[in-house]
This record gives sequence, C-alpha cells and structure tokens, in this order.
Amino acid sequence: MKNDYLREIELNNEGSKSVIVEVEQKLGVKFPDDYKEFIQKNNGGEGSIGGYSYISIWKIEDVIELNELYEVKEYTPNFVYFGSDGGDMAYAFDFSGEECKYIEFPFMSIKEDEKIILGNSLKEMFKTLYNR
Repeated sequence: MKNDYLREIELNNEGSKSVIVEVEQKLGVKFPDDYKEFIQKNNGGEGSIGGYSYISIWKIEDVIELNELYEVKEYTPNFVYFGSDGGDMAYAFDFSGEECKYIEFPFMSIKEDEKIILGNSLKEMFKTLYNR
C-alpha cells in the first residue's frame, strides 16, 4: 500500500500474522482486513502525510501495551488505538457500529463522541489526512 499518500512515510519491516491474531484475541476484536494486510507488509511506520498531517502507526507488538497505558478499554471501550499524530491525537478503530471506522481521537478525552471519523478503510484514512 505504498502510494502517493505514503511517499514520505518511513515504513517498518514485515509484521507477523500470528502476532496480529494474538493481539486480536487478547483485545477481543477483529481488525479490518486492510489494516492486517498493511501490518503484515509494513508493521507500522511514521512520517508526514500531505502538507499538514503526521502519522505514526504502531508496530502490532506495541498495540496491547499502549492501549493499556492509555486505559483505552476503561474510558473508551469501543475503541482500539493503533497510532497517533505524534502529538495529542490517537488514531483508532471505532468498533461501536456495524462496520469498524478509522477515527482520530484526543488522547486525553474520555467522551467517545469527540471522535473524528477519518474513513471506512485505511486508504480513506490516509486520503483524509493527506488532503488536510
């Protein structure tokens, strides 16, 4: 999925499918297929996206620990964080509806209605961030 949106992103090496499954099981979620595909190929990465956005997608091995650190399940049980903007915003999955949404959410918030929907797919999220 290295495309124009990601040309300035430094991507990591491959991720492990078994670790993805393990993280899904421990968190009690099923990640979107496009995210799993991205992690298998790149296992995260970070850098500028477009003229005004920054993205850091965490390695799959760090997702559980960082979600515990931010007490995500306690305060926003429908979300799973998977990255950040390098500042005060988390990138997360919102599992509250029928379809998982890619969202942006303030790290310090406990109100799920403060989310900003970035898209229904990873590509839509990248496009939204790129075009800001």
